[in-house]
Amino acid sequence: MSVPFVQLNYGLTDRIQARLEGQVPLTTVAPSNGGLSVGFGDVSTGLKYRFMDQIDGLEYSDTCDPEQSEAAWGVTGPFSISIFPQLTFPTGDDKLGLGSGEYFAELPVDVARKIGKLYLVGEFSFVWAYHDKSSPNELALGLAAYYSLTPKLDLLGEQRINFLTAGRGPTLWLMNVGAQYEINDTFAVFFSTGTSVAATSSVAPTNLSVIIGTEITLPFSH
Repeated sequence: MSVPFVQLNYGLTDRIQARLEGQVPLTTVAPSNGGLSVGFGDVSTGLKYRFMDQIDGLEYSDTCDPEQSEAAWGVTGPFSISIFPQLTFPTGDDKLGLGSGEYFAELPVDVARKIGKLYLVGEFSFVWAYHDKSSPNELALGLAAYYSLTPKLDLLGEQRINFLTAGRGPTLWLMNVGAQYEINDTFAVFFSTGTSVAATSSVAPTNLSVIIGTEITLPFSH
């Protein structure tokens, strides 16, 4: 259990977003005494760069000088595509079950398409345990969907498969559903619940997760 789990996002430019996130986990699975442990967890940071914006129609298909020339450091096309390199630092005490004890570098590639009120995001991600390499590297494939039921209420869903590039660890299939309600332009609340199951014959625990949170958008200007 993590309360709070904090994620800060800031748009450096129209195409580049900076992120910093961390948590204060509370756990009862500490290997040292099996009791209750509280402390800071791992911290991660990264930069997301969107290099393609979705456009609708074929209004630029018959010219050699499309609107890409007006989109600084990016292009337009049938999808929105971004890369999101991230680094995770083992600031949590892994001996108490509060962190991983490993440095990770992650490179996700997201491909998104909006179809009416439905927004689909596909992701391919590679996670590299680059420091002491005590943990195997991971590959992940995911698909998320957002549907605007009303102008203020969005329904959310996600499926994701994680598998290891080496070793005998299980391939995990993760699923979750949820919703987000926008109270105003600044404040929104969200809820999701999900589970993970072993998609291979390897034995792995099945976990049920519940997330309740708030999203606060501050109107900073450049």
